[in-house]
Amino acid sequence: YSWTHTETTPLGGDVNVIAVDPQDADIIFAGTEHAGLWRSTDGGLMWEEVGYSGGVTRLGKTKAIAIAPSDTSIIYNAGKNEVDKSTDGGLHWTRTGLLDTQVLIQALAVDPSNADIVYAALGQDVKALPNQPKLGIFKSTDGGENWEQLDFDNFAFALAIPSSASNVIYAGAKDGVYKTTDSGEHWTKGYSLEGEGLVNSVAVDALDADTLYAAT
Repeated sequence: YSWTHTETTPLGGDVNVIAVDPQDADIIFAGTEHAGLWRSTDGGLMWEEVGYSGGVTRLGKTKAIAIAPSDTSIIYNAGKNEVDKSTDGGLHWTRTGLLDTQVLIQALAVDPSNADIVYAALGQDVKALPNQPKLGIFKSTDGGENWEQLDFDNFAFALAIPSSASNVIYAGAKDGVYKTTDSGEHWTKGYSLEGEGLVNSVAVDALDADTLYAAT
């Protein structure tokens, strides 16, 4: 494999996450540690900062991005402890209902056939209040307006949904990879990695739902 270096974002900053439009590989979103969210429409050659509106201020940290496969104009973006939503490809943003937490949102995933169903993975944050959730996975079925906590009693750091099976979700946790086959109702630890340890990224092969990649 060979690699070429694209232009960095104009304001610099460490890149925490990237997301590629599933229908147009030239459209890329990059979330940074301190410089907000950026977008490229030419495969990474040039970048522009994504604007915010509707009372949503510019985010300093962008931790997770998820583009809805069934409607790529719908994008969810997670800062430190909030989720924002765009319905026009990133031009304008509004804040969703997941607001009352001081826990770091580690990952987002959207149902491949329904853009209103979105999942958020939460990891522990020492600043969280005693009565607030410090871990787990949350689910919204109405485009982010309302969220429910799923029965996942673990630190969650990564999420992946096969394009061919929206009921299947993989979650990277502090001790391996977990799997649900009923859209998050029940979870099993079906995968162990050599040396175990925290799994901070998971991805499913686009052509083979049984092929899973995990990074520790």
